[in-house]
Amino acid sequence: MTTNPVNTTTTITPPITQKQPLCSVQESKYRRIAAATTLLEGLVLIAPLVGALVFFALPTATTITVLTVLIGIALGASVILLSMAMYKLLRCRQVPSDPKGIEDSVTLKEEIIEIKAQLTQKAIQLIEEEERSASLLGQLLAITGDLEATQHQKSALEAEVKLLQEQYTSTLKLAEKDHSELTEVQQELDEKTARLEDFVKTTVLLEKQIAEKEQEIGQLNARVAELEAAAVVKAPESAEASETVEATEEVEASEEGDSVHAGNLDSESGPDLD
Repeated sequence: MTTNPVNTTTTITPPITQKQPLCSVQESKYRRIAAATTLLEGLVLIAPLVGALVFFALPTATTITVLTVLIGIALGASVILLSMAMYKLLRCRQVPSDPKGIEDSVTLKEEIIEIKAQLTQKAIQLIEEEERSASLLGQLLAITGDLEATQHQKSALEAEVKLLQEQYTSTLKLAEKDHSELTEVQQELDEKTARLEDFVKTTVLLEKQIAEKEQEIGQLNARVAELEAAAVVKAPESAEASETVEATEEVEASEEGDSVHAGNLDSESGPDLD
């Protein structure tokens, strides 16, 4: 008879947290700075235009130089204003204007990360339970083989005992002739009977162990079914949350997997019976 204990280790994957981007936290600050910059650039643009109108009355020698400088300043201010307008337009398209929508998006991201972590843990537990179930099944097969061998030995011993009983019956008829031979046959018969009783006890013990292993395998199969049902229930929730976040912003998440370590199997050899 051989037994193979299994060493199982549970691993816990910590949930991955995603920080809120800086652009969504300081959105109002950036808007105020952009508004102030736009106002200053507007003043810079208006001042050269007014100066150009004033210097039209000056002599031609000074007017051309001054107008050239003012027009250059006005063009530079126009380019800066156009750049600021494009920047604000892109910012409005990239960052949602509703702060509640941003909070909902971040909350959904956290829920998706938590659900993925739970699914990973459930998958690891499911793999460990399946490995343990396979190991117990191997132990059950080994015990079944030992039981079959014991039953063969039991049948052989029963046949031998039957033969000895026949010899004993025939010996009783010859008891009056050879009493010493009868005594030796009786001792041999007693030894075989004792060995048969030992084999019967060993067979009963093996049958009890098989029943216990079958009960453990049934419990493990029920546990595996519960884990699979939990994984199936969690998967639709993760899919719905992912579709909601993709409508507002692309989801970037990383998954980490841990490797599962299996234990070494020890074996014990039962006593050999002649």
